[in-house]
Amino acid sequence: MNISVVIPLFNKESLIQSCIFSIFEQSYLPSEIIIVNDGSTDSSLQKIQSFLASDENSKVKVSIINTPNRGVSAARNTGIKSATSDHIAFIDADDSWEKNYLQEMRNLILKYPEINIYSCNHSLNIQNIGKRIVTTPFPENFIGVIDFFEYASRYSVLNSSKVVIKKNILNKINGFPEGIKYGEDLYVWIKISSLGKVAFINKSLVLINQFTDNSRNSRNREVLYPLTQYTKKSVNGTPSLSSYLWILYRNSIMVKLKDSERQASLKTLLCGFNIFGAKALIFSPLFLLPNSLLLALYNTYKSK
Repeated sequence: MNISVVIPLFNKESLIQSCIFSIFEQSYLPSEIIIVNDGSTDSSLQKIQSFLASDENSKVKVSIINTPNRGVSAARNTGIKSATSDHIAFIDADDSWEKNYLQEMRNLILKYPEINIYSCNHSLNIQNIGKRIVTTPFPENFIGVIDFFEYASRYSVLNSSKVVIKKNILNKINGFPEGIKYGEDLYVWIKISSLGKVAFINKSLVLINQFTDNSRNSRNREVLYPLTQYTKKSVNGTPSLSSYLWILYRNSIMVKLKDSERQASLKTLLCGFNIFGAKALIFSPLFLLPNSLLLALYNTYKSK
């Protein structure tokens, strides 16, 4: 059984070497690493070439595909098409893996070969705050099969740096939606989880770096992509999906109103009406409240 690794890369010159190094240091090595350079304008490509030039770093076949800048989803899809293995592991260029990550994922695949997607716990390294292991709702060292929709509203079950997915499943759902700014990954997790469960190990095997930048603010001005893709008819008969989309909808409305993104919040409200009908209008009175009161309501809501 082989695993291909796909890394979408755009302007990550300070961390791309440590990302690749963490893959080379795996106790179970992948069959290949595919780096899709999505039109980087910094020295990311030169950093990779310099790192790979050393013989001691030549542990795995590495392919570099240079493309114009088309976004992270297009980069991942390019990597998927080029991958030669039945399973694909994704990692963002500014994150890294613990040495036993791929070995643990391989063990999960062998234990649960019928599952489509495999994951684990992770640690966060937050800018100006530091590193912490994320608390999960699972027992220590839990290994098993879980329902994404049962847990995803309170814990990041799946993430683009800690999933291994069967290539045929990615092809079945047509990969990652391109040209989307907010929620494209989540849409893929929902699509795959609608087809089956998730194999999960409660060990922190991935380090995810979070940086403060304007991209998060700009995303908040967009409607969460999954909310634009479902209708009342499409979720009929799938109560777990409907319940999860309701939580996404409620949270999105609250966050956008709190951040004074009323236009995006109104668009979200209309999407919710398409999925939930008149029930979605329960949040419409919030639009009449001043920002100060909305912030107080949001803080009360988050503390529960």
